[in-house]
Amino acid sequence: MVKKIPLIFNPSAHANKGSQLADEIRKVSTNIELIETKSFDHLKELVEGYVKDGIENICVAGGDGTINAVIDSILGTEINLGVFPTGTMNLFAREMGLPLNNIKDCWNVIEKGKMAKILIEMHLSEESIDCLLYTSDAADEGLGVDLGGRR
Repeated sequence: MVKKIPLIFNPSAHANKGSQLADEIRKVSTNIELIETKSFDHLKELVEGYVKDGIENICVAGGDGTINAVIDSILGTEINLGVFPTGTMNLFAREMGLPLNNIKDCWNVIEKGKMAKILIEMHLSEESIDCLLYTSDAADEGLGVDLGGRR
């Protein structure tokens, strides 16, 4: 039996469009286990649980803030991250060259195991930690995605 890949999503995101997303995802593959998150803290708790369990693959449906929270939780691990960009700007997905607004194409990228290495650069100050993310191609060109600051 094939082990299902957990896909974390917020069913109430974007005026409850998250529930519609879940229906679309169910049509794309039976190898995805949909995990509903209730809050930012719940999202972090779920991902940290998967990290402790040593999971190999995890997916997230969301915008840059949600993706940032997952990346933050899996930093320093060997976990592969699959992304279904469902946010407003989707800067991370654009930088990574992921399909936008197409669930089936996103799943095809994940299922085929298309990978891109990324570099996370952190700048520490007394006020915050500012993070920049670079794809392997973008790093060569000096391009990156600002993942925002944290306190």
